[in-house]
Amino acid sequence: MRERILVMDGVHQKLVELLAKEDYFVQRLSKDKHVTPEELSELLFGFDALAVRSYDLRNSEKNPIVIPGNLLAIGRAGAGVDKIPHAALGQQGIVVFNTPGSNANSVKELVIGNLIAASRNLYDAVNWANSLGADVAKTVEKEKKKFKGSEIHGKTLGVIGLGHIGRMVAHDALNLGMQVVGYDPFLTGEARGKLAERVEDVGLLEPLLEKSDYITLHSAYVPDKNKHMVGDYQMSAMKRGVILLNFARGELVDNAALLKHMSNGKVARYVTDFPSDELVGVPNVIRVPHLGASTDEAEENCAIMIAKQFDAYFKRGEIKNSVNYPRAQLDSQAGHRLALLTKDGPGLVNKITGAFSERGINISDQVYHSRDGAGYFLCASESPISPEILAEVGKIGGVIRSRTMRG
Repeated sequence: MRERILVMDGVHQKLVELLAKEDYFVQRLSKDKHVTPEELSELLFGFDALAVRSYDLRNSEKNPIVIPGNLLAIGRAGAGVDKIPHAALGQQGIVVFNTPGSNANSVKELVIGNLIAASRNLYDAVNWANSLGADVAKTVEKEKKKFKGSEIHGKTLGVIGLGHIGRMVAHDALNLGMQVVGYDPFLTGEARGKLAERVEDVGLLEPLLEKSDYITLHSAYVPDKNKHMVGDYQMSAMKRGVILLNFARGELVDNAALLKHMSNGKVARYVTDFPSDELVGVPNVIRVPHLGASTDEAEENCAIMIAKQFDAYFKRGEIKNSVNYPRAQLDSQAGHRLALLTKDGPGLVNKITGAFSERGINISDQVYHSRDGAGYFLCASESPISPEILAEVGKIGGVIRSRTMRG
């Protein structure tokens, strides 16, 4: 019997189906059942992995959840991991996976739809039309001019964050006849190569703010780095009458500054997928009820990605799309593998390979990568890796967790 996996919190049924086919033991909790932090803490002692969608795994006085060290992996059905204490879990040797790009098309379509709807004043117009009681046709023809909007064709869209979603929004906007300016200080060379040539990739945020008629946010939210990345200073630099869209995270925008600049006309409309109390009843704020990834296709894509990540990790020790450990893959066909989750440090690999050499075991292939202080060593061998050598390398300073596998 392979690893035991707990699936909860509305994760798509496709995950259960795929893992069951691979002979994993899978238990699904009903999405209608409320699981308290205390109940989940106790339940997790019987599982090797957990798949969640939006359950808050952060330990606090109000949310007293303790994730046991027996857990090997957590899969988050979505890209954001702000509700998962991934750094602390990494120190326990628990790999946290997310699913970047799996819901990108779903979010992109919602952004483009709201971009057009906001520009054409569609929401106010429809609400007004739905409020009419009698003589509707005559009233509509007489009053419709109150809701005159603007075309997006020929206008400039600023895209902040050029990951999966940002690039897709940029490309579709180009196809709709818009000019597109992009900004992403963390854009890799590989990602930049996927960006359409007609996207003006600027190295500073200010030029984007100054020339954009519409601005859409697609940056990942990192609490200690970019909270309120769009605040008073940034809004002051924007074009007057700009339409701002936020389908990334609510915390990226300073709501106090937003209200100030909406009242003075700098920001004409704000469309957000993250409604908050401060924005209730504010004119020209369009509050979308967090629908970015709420399509059957996006939820199924997330489930498929988690299933592949779990299967690769448990069978071959390979890591892809982890937020707290580096990526690792081996092409070796050797039948035995050893994986070590470590703290990054000098001489660690030599100590590991030395232990194999002393026991006369040949390593046919190996890889070691580190990231943010976390290290991951994966090797393959034609010879069986005995419990003795597993215990020996597990005692090496800096090694957090060791395990063997045979696919």
